[in-house]
Amino acid sequence: MAKRHVELLRERFGEEVLQALMAQWSEATKSCDRAKLDFFLRLAEPAPPCFGGVEEKTSAYTEDHMHELLARMVLCAPETWFEVITGKPCPADAKNDFSIIGVAFDSSSRLRRAGVEYYHDRWSKKNVQEGYLYVGSLETPKVEQVRDLAPKKEGLVRMVAISDTHLLHENLPLPEGDLLVHAGDLSYEESRSKDASDCLEKLKDFESDFSAFLRWFRSSHLGFAASMRWLGSVSKFEHRVLVGGNHDYILEKLGPERAQMLCEDFGVKYLHTEAAPLSLSFPSGRKVKIWGSGVSFFAALGKDRAVISGNIAYQLDTATEEDKFVKETAHVKPGSVNVLITHGPPAGALYGKGDQPKWINDLLKRVKPQVYLCGHAHNPEKVKLEQKVADVEGTLGAHIASTSVWNAYMGLPFICDLPEWK
Repeated sequence: MAKRHVELLRERFGEEVLQALMAQWSEATKSCDRAKLDFFLRLAEPAPPCFGGVEEKTSAYTEDHMHELLARMVLCAPETWFEVITGKPCPADAKNDFSIIGVAFDSSSRLRRAGVEYYHDRWSKKNVQEGYLYVGSLETPKVEQVRDLAPKKEGLVRMVAISDTHLLHENLPLPEGDLLVHAGDLSYEESRSKDASDCLEKLKDFESDFSAFLRWFRSSHLGFAASMRWLGSVSKFEHRVLVGGNHDYILEKLGPERAQMLCEDFGVKYLHTEAAPLSLSFPSGRKVKIWGSGVSFFAALGKDRAVISGNIAYQLDTATEEDKFVKETAHVKPGSVNVLITHGPPAGALYGKGDQPKWINDLLKRVKPQVYLCGHAHNPEKVKLEQKVADVEGTLGAHIASTSVWNAYMGLPFICDLPEWK
């Protein structure tokens, strides 16, 4: 029988390190969401194999299973997680094992879905970023990372853009502006969450009375409800807009009409693929035309993934749905929008993979917006400015995710002062 990973951890790093891991877990449980943790343990999902070990699926797990997840993260990615999980410095000879790094990603994702934010919070504090990515004017586009914003020039519309906040929104300070854009993934691992289970049960109870559902939702403790309350109230903006993302399972399940009603209840405008471009008016007399889609693409699954991702809201199958995307976006005419948003990035830019379909690239080439925004792909541990902002098919494009590849808070808001579109 294969050894448990806590045993492998003890063999490699010693009893003292294992006890330190256990002590940190005791701290983590003081601030965890106990209801989410209990729900997660009852799911008893099989973990991907690591070092030849395979865990058997049972009807429920105990907290020993959480110790196994932590041990996997330390064994597979010690440079990233050793100090965060044990509180001790990482040994100089302990290196991330990229042949099984997916096991560490899978384990870290499960921690957050289980309502344990302690470790990701610690990781974020070690990787603090401050300031903004700023474009003062598109007439002379120059992207800068700044700590303080210059006053907006008269006649410009200040757009603040973010994405992939994944229930980490309270970490994200936003400046005041005219237009707030969120490019999707307010939620986290939602389709297999307790929140989704509770929400869909209530939606069924209130099937014939959506107003009653909205009243329940507004006062609920759902993570999605908290993020909507934040999105509708953070800082000062004339308009706030949102597209869905692949983690926003509840939003997609509502369908376009009810999703729009829910968003409007929080002072947020919901953008989706089939909707016409939206014209937003500002007190200065300026108008901005905006269109957005929650589209992203099915990700290829590695052999070390034990459970197929359930986070496929708004996603398209690259093998069969090109015609569907082309047909549903045909109403977005050339020159019809200033700002175009998709949750997923284009191919070959803004962290979009070069081998993915070029459907978004083709859309940008045809429509030629003033600015393009996307998220979905999370920030690497070392971010390069030229990867965050780039020319995409002749349009200034920005990747605006607020999360790291480890699903911790990491990322700078993108600020752009939009000139009159000529």
